[in-house]
Amino acid sequence: MEISRPQKRVTIDFTLKEVESIGGNPGGKYLRFRIVPDERSWERAEVQEAKGYLNRFDDVFISDEELANTTEAMRDIPISLTFEEVGSEQEYLERSRRRVKRERK
Repeated sequence: MEISRPQKRVTIDFTLKEVESIGGNPGGKYLRFRIVPDERSWERAEVQEAKGYLNRFDDVFISDEELANTTEAMRDIPISLTFEEVGSEQEYLERSRRRVKRERK
């Protein structure tokens, strides 16, 4: 299987595992989240000696190192929650394409 490595923007669905309050001020609370790539579409894998996550629908692989490097880029990006079920591979890919198109406009 040939694995594509993301060169630009990739959308990753995450699952919220923990929330911890770490303080606040009059403007609001500060929270620490522990999130992991959603297990319904991402699985742990090792590709060319790199450990990371493999999307089981489109064979995109993101190494742990690449994922760790994105945390700074994720600063100030809004987090939204959805409760959609992952259906068939085709449904997932089509939904993802529409979402990415909307975000690029």
